Amino acid sequence: MVLEDPQPPFLNGLEWSQDNGTSWQTWTAAISLGTLLPGEARVILLRGTVSASAPQSISNTVTITSATPDPDPSNNSSTETIPVELSAD
Repeated sequence: MVLEDPQPPFLNGLEWSQDNGTSWQTWTAAISLGTLLPGEARVILLRGTVSASAPQSISNTVTITSATPDPDPSNNSSTETIPVELSAD
């Protein structure tokens, strides 16, 4: 299985973790998850810096692909929209 997530506009320096944030790797827009058993879940954390010119919300879409046929491809993509809170240091 491959997780694909093109870098959303207004996010810079993206990194990802699959060990609950213990270690981080540079995001490359896609990562191989290997084989997942039926019903198995993986948590992938993604972090980055929001650009000062970002709008009030940022949408991000992730897609999962696999060489194994999927009887329900309608659940292979998800989009989240998160609010951006402006603050100064």
